[in-house]
Amino acid sequence: MTALRSGTATTALVLATALATGGCEANGPADAAPTTLETQIATTGRSPAIRVRVATAEVVPLGGTITVPGVVRPFQKATLAAKVPGRVTERLVEPGDVVTRGDPLLRLDETDLRLATDEAEIALRLADVDLADASRELDRAKQLSRQKTISASEMDARQAAFDRAKAARARATVALRKAEQALADATIVAPFDGSVEAVDADVGEYLQPGAPVATMVDFSRARVRAGVTAREAAQLASGHPADIGFDTLGGQHVSAAVRSVARIADAGSGTYAIELWLQDPDPRLREGMIGEVHLEREPGEEHPVVPRAALLRRAGKMLLFVIDDSTGEIRAEERVVRSGRSDGDEVEILDGARAGELVVIDGHFALGNGALVQIDQQQDP
Repeated sequence: MTALRSGTATTALVLATALATGGCEANGPADAAPTTLETQIATTGRSPAIRVRVATAEVVPLGGTITVPGVVRPFQKATLAAKVPGRVTERLVEPGDVVTRGDPLLRLDETDLRLATDEAEIALRLADVDLADASRELDRAKQLSRQKTISASEMDARQAAFDRAKAARARATVALRKAEQALADATIVAPFDGSVEAVDADVGEYLQPGAPVATMVDFSRARVRAGVTAREAAQLASGHPADIGFDTLGGQHVSAAVRSVARIADAGSGTYAIELWLQDPDPRLREGMIGEVHLEREPGEEHPVVPRAALLRRAGKMLLFVIDDSTGEIRAEERVVRSGRSDGDEVEILDGARAGELVVIDGHFALGNGALVQIDQQQDP
């Protein structure tokens, strides 16, 4: 389709030029035949020049800032859940309360759990008695064995009894630890310093293991997550400084630093996730707020910049046309280029064009390599 449009545009332009040439013959003989495309090419030996507009490739400061939206997240967030079944007996916090790590938030009924702990302690003491008895029997059997007054089978039985008692004692120890842990889990505590955002259980409510009871956040620091292109990701690294503006905070700007740059693109957006950390954020900052993240690009080697309109793609290659008047005629030279950074309107050319050269920005869709051109006097700066 591109080739078809280009050819049509060329033909239309050539015919228009031919008709205009014919119209200029008004002072000649009245019976002169109109000039046609074929007669013009036959007379001049070449196709007429195509009118184009050009701009100069220049080394200019390109926009050096990456600007992307970022979403605020708390530094830590946790939904706390019951680990043991039980009825809530105390609700010790409310939404908005500030707590420190280990502070109790809710307590469940401990009656059954304390009984289970007592039972486990008794079982452990019994296991200790059994183990001591089995140890004495084994020692006696060893003495009898040295005196050759006990059979080998009886010796083996005493050793097996001791091993079973030892294992039973170990099992009783584990059972007691589990009972003590269950008793401790009846008190739900804060896992980190922060604030309580929600409490989902009331006194008298019976909870099953896994039931959510509270939500906590830590905003002593904040995370801001954003997405950048592959080219932008390659210019960023941990520690890269950033500035973030929040319209919701009256346009306030805060300093931040890049903490991580993803190596895998998001399947949905195709961007690479970056995370920035804010130290001592404004207390008004909330989860889900949108900020405008500004990241300064690292300074790099200087390259010429051209208007984006100069670039076109043919056969899978990025190219532009450069004006060449070295032969005394003005022709358009096709060049394959490699592009770099862009600020939207202008594109950096890493290879294929030099500073000071004129590049075609309008009329190039009808051009081929080496085509004669006529530069429009309304040249872009």
